[in-house]
Amino acid sequence: MDFPSLKGRKISLVPLDAAAIDDLHAYSVMPVFYRFLEFPAFTERAQTEAYFAKLLTRSNGETGHYWMIRLNDTGQVVGTFGILDIDVRKRSAELGYGLSPQVWGQGLFAEALDLVVDWAFGAGGFHRLWVKTRADNLGSIKAVATAGFRREGVLRDYYLSQVDGRYTDAALFALIGADYMTNDPIPGLVTVRTSSSRLPQKCLLPFGPDGNVLEHIIRRARAFGIEPIVCTSVDASDDVIERIAAALGVKCFRGALANKLKRWSDCAAQFGLTAFHTVDADDPFFDGAEMRRSYRFLQEGGWDMVAPTESSSAGGASVGYTLTADIVRRASAGLDDEADTEMMWYHVAKVPGLKKATLPEIDPNPVKVRLTLDYQEDYWLLDSIRRMAGNLAPRPAIDELLRRNPDLYKVNWFRNEEWAAGQAAKKV
Repeated sequence: MDFPSLKGRKISLVPLDAAAIDDLHAYSVMPVFYRFLEFPAFTERAQTEAYFAKLLTRSNGETGHYWMIRLNDTGQVVGTFGILDIDVRKRSAELGYGLSPQVWGQGLFAEALDLVVDWAFGAGGFHRLWVKTRADNLGSIKAVATAGFRREGVLRDYYLSQVDGRYTDAALFALIGADYMTNDPIPGLVTVRTSSSRLPQKCLLPFGPDGNVLEHIIRRARAFGIEPIVCTSVDASDDVIERIAAALGVKCFRGALANKLKRWSDCAAQFGLTAFHTVDADDPFFDGAEMRRSYRFLQEGGWDMVAPTESSSAGGASVGYTLTADIVRRASAGLDDEADTEMMWYHVAKVPGLKKATLPEIDPNPVKVRLTLDYQEDYWLLDSIRRMAGNLAPRPAIDELLRRNPDLYKVNWFRNEEWAAGQAAKKV
């Protein structure tokens, strides 16, 4: 199993590196660090070196992995975070962690936990994560509960202190993927029209036993913690889209036909959204975990716009844009309904003072594939994947399917090259 580095706003989770032993030792000698641990504080550097060697042994990529927690601004290592006792068959693992007392109370543990959970239930493909912590460690308990972990019980007299010989209870918390995906769903504007010069009415193409492409998009969004809000045009050809939204019980907004930015802005205003993620109905195998990561990245970083990962923009179609309603309103100001804003980033980029970021890539070796729907060849590939993996297969399972069948991408990859050339030449 591959365990990539994970970058957040304040910290990064990076591979173990012996060059950081001095940083690790600096907090390993602090008695307060051991307040909720079983063993006494280290006094010698050799103890830290021996412990680091144990982490390296446990970090074997099969049953466990450890990251170091590194501050982005100074490069100082202030803790470790592990994913342990990995059960590949059950896709479950325990989380373990330690953070320097020098940085307690700064939200760094919560950020590290979010990074690992997002990766684990996204690219990592895990089903269940669990945490043990001392029952009186209220700070740890609050952090994991805030992240959505549910208390499952108490392990009585689980810990035995090597300092005073006392037994203490452990509290057990766990989070499963389904809960992670559906806790606090994020708003997703499903951008869809029936008109398409390349593949007319593609959103109405059959896509499995439960309906067409649009119906699939709505169901997949719900399954992965996205609240779908269908965002279509007032053109009569899109009446069918409104009927589908009503039949599935989702919100629907109808606005400008050509001006996608204005349609988004008016939709956000109608439903009182301060931010949203774009769900393109052309991308039937989007990654809900990546979308949630993008939304959180915008909120925590104070960005106006978070662009998709490079692999998604290159054809992977796993994640869209996260935008604030304010930046969309400002970008669409002065544009009439007939303005063509398909290349919406061009208009957003002209807003003074724009704070923009690109969602960092998690998978160091993303699959080369085109999973967007614009041409007949795209439909052939996407429907083949659906039949092999299922409509609601998590994106890691789809990526694994493509790795096992490395020639599948050739079905439509030439279309990706044509599309990229066309977009580059298109006037905005």
